[in-house]
Amino acid sequence: MRILLVGDAYSIHVVNFIRYTLLKMDNIKEIVLFHFRGELPNGVGEYERFYEENNIILLSGKGVFGNNLENVIYNYNVISKMGFFDICHLHFLEYYPVLMGKLLRNNCGTLIMNYWGSDWFRASNDLRELQAELMRVADYVVTDSLQLAEQLEEQFEGEFNSKINYK
Repeated sequence: MRILLVGDAYSIHVVNFIRYTLLKMDNIKEIVLFHFRGELPNGVGEYERFYEENNIILLSGKGVFGNNLENVIYNYNVISKMGFFDICHLHFLEYYPVLMGKLLRNNCGTLIMNYWGSDWFRASNDLRELQAELMRVADYVVTDSLQLAEQLEEQFEGEFNSKINYK
C-alpha cells in the first residue's frame, strides 16, 4: 500500500502519527510525506534522521500560505508525478491545503482528513465552508476528540456523521 501524508514535516503530531500508526502496519510499501510549508530546511535534525531511518520519502514544493493559487497547483503537480496513492491523509486544513486536497481526490483510493481542534477553532466561517467541501469528497474525517466530532456533527447538521471518527 502507498500512503501520501500532507502535513508539516516538523510537527510532532505528524511524526507521532507515522511512528505510532503507519509504521506499525504490515502492508505499507511506501510512505510519502509532502511538507506543505515550502522548502525543507537544510541540516539533519531529529526529524530528518527519523524519516531517513524509516525510509519515508520527503517531498516539498512551494509554501501554501498567502493568497497564491499558483503554489497550490505547483504542489499538486509535484505530488501527482508520484502517481496513485492508496491513501492520502491531510493533516492541515487551512485554505490552500484544503484546495490541494480537493485536487488530490483523483490521485487517491481513500482520502482522509485529520481535523485537529485548532483547524476548527481558528477557522473563519468561510474556511469552515471550504473544509466542508473537502469533507464532501473525503472518505473519512478523523478528529482528535469526541467533543470536536460532536461540534462538527452539529455545525453541519449531521451531513458528515458517517464519515466522522474520533481517536
